[in-house]
Amino acid sequence: MESFPSKIVADFTPEILDRDILENNFKEFIVETVSKEALIRKCDKKIKHSHPFFGMINATEWFSLIEIHMRHHERQKKRLEAMNIN
Repeated sequence: MESFPSKIVADFTPEILDRDILENNFKEFIVETVSKEALIRKCDKKIKHSHPFFGMINATEWFSLIEIHMRHHERQKKRLEAMNIN
């Protein structure tokens, strides 16, 4: 975790939830995310916000990071499944 900002790592403690709740929350997240795509595409690309790892990025760039982040979690999930951890 050395390459990830240490303050974020230190401040983040995930809530432990039941698997069914996590799956339902994830499905709701996907629906909500997809519903925001058209709005995000219309945003002024000159307006930027600070991302803790990537610096100043606009809404379209931020939105595109969702897919990258989800692919990262998919790889983590596959590694855990390979270890027989549910």
